[in-house]
Amino acid sequence: MDKHSDISDLDRLKQVWSSQRFKTPQGSPDASGCERLSGYTQQLCRRYHRAAILGLIMALMVWPLNSALELPLPLCICLSVFFLIMSAVQGSYWLEIRDLEFGEMSLTEAVKRVVSLRKSMLVRVVAGICLAVPLLCALLLHYMTIDVYMFYGGIAGAIAGLMIGYVKLRDSLRIIRKMERTITDAS
Repeated sequence: MDKHSDISDLDRLKQVWSSQRFKTPQGSPDASGCERLSGYTQQLCRRYHRAAILGLIMALMVWPLNSALELPLPLCICLSVFFLIMSAVQGSYWLEIRDLEFGEMSLTEAVKRVVSLRKSMLVRVVAGICLAVPLLCALLLHYMTIDVYMFYGGIAGAIAGLMIGYVKLRDSLRIIRKMERTITDAS
């Protein structure tokens, strides 16, 4: 066999693999993989839809809670804007996940979309942290001027929020890794 025929065989194999689709008759192994992917996307959709709604609720709740929190107006506005931005970020991620149709994609497209999903999630987390840290510092400085116990409570709340956020991120990344494994198993 000559080198030219090996290259053409390899090219043909790449074309066949790239054109493979998840859409298969019910009951076949690929159909169950597509169903698993659909289940994973639904889990992520529910998670980010709830997060988007929670962000909107928090943006609205800053104002009634302001009397108990004793926040200055600029800090109240910054908190509301932060929660609105994060709600929009979570909502856009929810829409991105909701629009995934693995049954209509080739395996190559599916792999690219899931990898893009993971990268997008990590970029959004980093952006959220970059927005949250200065706001949290301003909040803690304000609490320190009011009462040292409010400051300690703010630190405890920040630590608890960090832990909850880490667990949620880890769970989301675990679901995306399951999606990646399902796709690679189908190939």
